[in-house]
Amino acid sequence: MRLPLLVLSLTLCSLLANGCSKGISRATAAAVFSVKGRVVFGNAERNDFQPVTLKSRIHSGDTARSADGASIDLALIPAALTRLSGDSEIKIDEHLP
Repeated sequence: MRLPLLVLSLTLCSLLANGCSKGISRATAAAVFSVKGRVVFGNAERNDFQPVTLKSRIHSGDTARSADGASIDLALIPAALTRLSGDSEIKIDEHLP
């Protein structure tokens, strides 16, 4: 339980420290570093999902869902990584000031 909290804390600190840096685009698209098991992404409101691959780009407004026992590692912005564990969901949103 402590490891996920630590990873989340480090990710949030990194986002806060680097989110307004020069050269970082406001357009949000998560890059996939690894995927294990059944993970899908797409528009949750339309229930329009497709399988995640290493070439997938998960854009602002998309939701990623992992099945039980699955996981996915994402890069949200430079130096901000996150892991979605089994039976979980994350929505990618663009933060506007």
